[in-house]
Amino acid sequence: MTEPTDLPRRMRDVTAIDPSARALQIADRWHSWGDIAAGGEVLQTVLGSMGASVPGAGVAVVMRNGASTVAATVSIVASNQAILTLSDLVPNERLADTIRAVRAVAIVANPQDWTEATLASARDIGAAAISVEGDDPSTFAVIQEAGYAAGDLVGRLHPGVALEMMTSGTTGPPKRIPLTYASLSAALDASRHYASSAEEPLSLRKSVAVVALPMVHMGGVWTTLLNFAEGRAVAMLPKFQIDGWIELIREHRPIVANVPPAALTMLLDRETEKADLASLKALTVGTAPVSPELAERFEATYGISVLTVYGATEFAGGVAGWSLADRRKHAQTKRGSVGRTHSNVEMRVVDRDSFAPLPFGDVGLLELRSAQLAIDSVDSDGWVRTDDLATVDADGFLWIKGRADDAIIRGGFKVSAGQVAETLRTHPQIRDAAVVGMPDERLGEIPHAAVELEKDADIDGNAIRGWLRDHLSAYQIPAQVLVVESLPRSASLKVDSVGVRALLANTTG
Repeated sequence: MTEPTDLPRRMRDVTAIDPSARALQIADRWHSWGDIAAGGEVLQTVLGSMGASVPGAGVAVVMRNGASTVAATVSIVASNQAILTLSDLVPNERLADTIRAVRAVAIVANPQDWTEATLASARDIGAAAISVEGDDPSTFAVIQEAGYAAGDLVGRLHPGVALEMMTSGTTGPPKRIPLTYASLSAALDASRHYASSAEEPLSLRKSVAVVALPMVHMGGVWTTLLNFAEGRAVAMLPKFQIDGWIELIREHRPIVANVPPAALTMLLDRETEKADLASLKALTVGTAPVSPELAERFEATYGISVLTVYGATEFAGGVAGWSLADRRKHAQTKRGSVGRTHSNVEMRVVDRDSFAPLPFGDVGLLELRSAQLAIDSVDSDGWVRTDDLATVDADGFLWIKGRADDAIIRGGFKVSAGQVAETLRTHPQIRDAAVVGMPDERLGEIPHAAVELEKDADIDGNAIRGWLRDHLSAYQIPAQVLVVESLPRSASLKVDSVGVRALLANTTG
């Protein structure tokens, strides 16, 4: 049996093969493997000055797509420490709140993230504030000293944890999911599900991977680590922009690239020239559902296979997906499937009420079991129950039929409808609110809201959306806030989400 990949050692080894070789391209600037390693050494020196450059140390990082974030990520992983991810997509007030929730020795962020509020939050938890320029990984520097006592270091250690990722959750506030090095190693080894050849000795590849997803998302950070672990350089977009992505595809001519589902529609709508995508045999799509119709339309237009991947933060990446060989053989007979279960993952479907296992073909709640899954999610039998309604066939192909919770998957970001509605209810002029997901060709689905106002209230939907910008992340803000005299309700006076959806559909046309 093959030994699992040692991810920290892999990071150390790959940066040492040829320090002068290209490793990371951002905004037309290349950084070498040596640049990435040297930046990481500066970070570890800074951590060492406070006695915190030790295995397991929790280092919080605002995950922007930039050279300094990549250098910090590689350094922390190579040192067997824990990356406690912080979102660059939230307002500074929200960032300050999330900083208070981490057990970190230090907070690493770009200068624009350091405000009076965020510095105060770092000070409140006793963590050092480290600033670094986004495009220069050699500039890690302490701008506010750590305030924790020497004996408190143990409380900031996360033994065995590689990544602590933020997830929106299905209800309530976002939660932090610890992903262990064992989980990521299992996920790395399982990624060979998509490869056509056996594992090769570690060396620097000639090909360049194009990374279009944000580092704060599991898809972005994992795609970067995966390609680095395989010795492959990465060309990264600071933010996803379709013209910039096409330029990188033309420049580097990859055979396979990873994109958000919205990119398929963008490429079709702009009537992208086939010559621009000529190198591609496949696009992997894994952050949100893709309809069979869209996948087939794209494949018919460009002759490029669309390989969906099913995964989640809690799963440390993908647990099922289409390989190119499977797609060519089973595209029609397994139409609508998200792909075949990875070899290191067990899947079953259980009854929604009794949780008894169901036979192949029946629809129920999806459960998974694998060494890859986040340890906090696993029950005593090793199974993780999801909120996805699914069916699995005897060949291991998986179909997702919907969700049993209130989550809205907006372009790969999970939005809790209940959390957004609760935030709306805190507005002094709003009596009640309902939030539902509405279909969107580009993003899969997006949140829309309907609100009842208090008597004599004087505010419209646009003003409410503006108010929400100070209270929610951008991806959580409803595309529409409809003011209604009264929300549709059932006989028991509960808000009728079906009626709300119909009401909103009539207004959006």
